[in-house]
Amino acid sequence: MTGFAKAWCCGLIKLALYILAVGAVPNIFLSFVYNNNRVINDLAFSHVAWLMLIFLGFSAGLFLILRLAVKSYAGAFFVSVLFWLGFWFFEVMYGAAAGVLPELGRPALLLGIAGALIPLTLLLSYKSQLFAKADQFVLNITPAILILFLFNFGTSFYYGFVLERLAGAEQSHYIRRDFHVDNSLPTPNIYWFHMDGMMNFDTPETLWGDSQPETREALSSRGFKINYGAHLYAVNTYVALPVLFSPHFYDITLRERLARYTHLRNHQRSVAIMDGLLHDGYRMTEDIIVNAELIRALQLRGYTTVAMGAMGWLPLWQNFNYYYYVSFSERELADDNPFLEINSTEHAGILYEARYLLQLLTMLTPLSIWQDRLTELTTEDSGLEWIYVPDHMETIAPLLEATLDHPQERRFYRNLVDVSGIEGPKFVLIANEMTHGLQLDEDSPWVIHDEAHGRHPRDFLNYMPIHRYAVRSMLNMVDIVLENDPEAAIVIQSDHGIHIWQDQEVLLYNGITPEELQEIMSSTISAVRIPESLGGLETPPDPRDISRLLVNRFVGQNYAMAE
Repeated sequence: MTGFAKAWCCGLIKLALYILAVGAVPNIFLSFVYNNNRVINDLAFSHVAWLMLIFLGFSAGLFLILRLAVKSYAGAFFVSVLFWLGFWFFEVMYGAAAGVLPELGRPALLLGIAGALIPLTLLLSYKSQLFAKADQFVLNITPAILILFLFNFGTSFYYGFVLERLAGAEQSHYIRRDFHVDNSLPTPNIYWFHMDGMMNFDTPETLWGDSQPETREALSSRGFKINYGAHLYAVNTYVALPVLFSPHFYDITLRERLARYTHLRNHQRSVAIMDGLLHDGYRMTEDIIVNAELIRALQLRGYTTVAMGAMGWLPLWQNFNYYYYVSFSERELADDNPFLEINSTEHAGILYEARYLLQLLTMLTPLSIWQDRLTELTTEDSGLEWIYVPDHMETIAPLLEATLDHPQERRFYRNLVDVSGIEGPKFVLIANEMTHGLQLDEDSPWVIHDEAHGRHPRDFLNYMPIHRYAVRSMLNMVDIVLENDPEAAIVIQSDHGIHIWQDQEVLLYNGITPEELQEIMSSTISAVRIPESLGGLETPPDPRDISRLLVNRFVGQNYAMAE
């Protein structure tokens, strides 16, 4: 090989190494984000893989342009790395800068970062000889960068592709699909209020001194049996749904898995449980949650199943006959037409899975500037056919006078009135996320500041004002149901307490003990109403027994109570 050919070949290898390294830099971060959020956010590996290719192409193009501007490979690599650090740590930098300059906006920070990189590029172009000498050093560290990427990407590929390909086998022993049906049993309409993130009565009384006497009386007077100290050790919604709705699955596998990982914190427990299921060939969302035993049993008994809630519960909603979309935001999908036949949601699956990745990116990167627009793009023009739901404002206006007239609250009221027109027997699941995701301003009427109560020193997360507001709207919804259906069976049940790890760290920092934190995480509101005409209830059931009770009472004897 001639000297020229050798030089050309070495130059080509050098360029390839640089491009691979500079393309790996953003994808190291992306793989890390996926690996740490795939379970909680149900991320699709395919979306991450496509984004990796986009980042690789963009980063390579940026590097080649910078190479022309800076006149050295090492200098172009240095500016490229700074660019991606600014991209991935944008929100961190904004949080730090806003603490010093509260009036600083995200667009101004983005312009500031760009304004810093452009003169830096010009400076490096002027001093190109300095970085030309650093070429060999940067080339020596490129293998370390590639190894770091392969380590993160290998984990992503294993869990996101290999195990996903192995999972999903039809193994009926995991989920009960056949039920004894006794057609002589009564078939009342059943309403299940899933109060996401709402704690029981005992925990707020212990931590905040609030025994909620008005709420106790309100539920008791409406015929509920209240489990004041109810707990569900299910770490998050995805794990709690099968605990609540699939007793057979809980008995044969999930109970043991929950007990096995009690030493882990919430996030680690969830990852361990769901990864263990993947190794066994099961995906929690696609194989377990979508085959909820309670829903299947009621449908075999002839129940029409109706759901209302956010589209984030998409896997479970696919089991229902009808679906009402409910959101925190007025700007999100179908404010005036929020009713959808559930089989149409199959067309929206990819769109709404992609939202998880976009939400994570807006929490870290400059995409936060366009968060509202990205939400619109992933919720509008999705090809779904929505059916008009009447406003029912004459009925619900008086209820809103005593609350905040929140968009999600208003939609729930409208939809519950509309559901009364669906022929029974029907099972209606209302997934209310107010306690989980609602934010109240300090001047909200639900935040108590008077001398008698004050702000409790442990109310760091503004939980109790949100809890009070959510309870008031929940009671309004219960009253809508009872006005239209006084013989309805009603369940009020949550899946967890405060379980977001950032909130847990705040609580621990402010003096909550680990034992109290466990109480807060697993505390769940639980109350059941079965009218005396249907046999009533002597005592409130354990949350794990509610589905067993409903199936045994209204479908047929199929379950033993949880141990």
